[in-house]
Amino acid sequence: MSLIQFYRTVYPLIQILNDAHFSIYLNDNSNKSADSVLYFPFKVLIDSNRLFIRKNLSHEKTIKQGDEIISINNLPVKDIIAQIRSCNFKTPSEEDFFERWNENIFSKVLNRLFGFENKFSIQTTHASFKNVQGITSTELSASDTSSNVSYSFKTLNYKIGYFKI
Repeated sequence: MSLIQFYRTVYPLIQILNDAHFSIYLNDNSNKSADSVLYFPFKVLIDSNRLFIRKNLSHEKTIKQGDEIISINNLPVKDIIAQIRSCNFKTPSEEDFFERWNENIFSKVLNRLFGFENKFSIQTTHASFKNVQGITSTELSASDTSSNVSYSFKTLNYKIGYFKI
């Protein structure tokens, strides 16, 4: 059994424990060179069983922020999210934590759980797109560092500070 096969077998078993402190991860170079894999080129927003474009990092500029993705590589989004979830949540806050956490790692999870890489077929509510080119891990990480900071923090003295949000 390869490392990726082991990961895909064990992942649902670990998820069913529903414990954020107990997880399984693969690092970027566990299977191939980090930049030889091209990842899903979108930052996403997960809302229950729905997936929306938060940021388009691809060269296909007709896919807009806010577009809902219906399927990726002919697999319905609700099935993708169900497999990533692999458990039932007891509270709305657990569901919210799952969604926020997996939004940040969605591109890599698509690769690790489903083997999706390089080119993607994407169905949105408005159109279908074939062969959308993926992006490297380096490009994916660079998009995280260039943020639009909408807060500041200032220390008034050694015990008091304030956030401006």
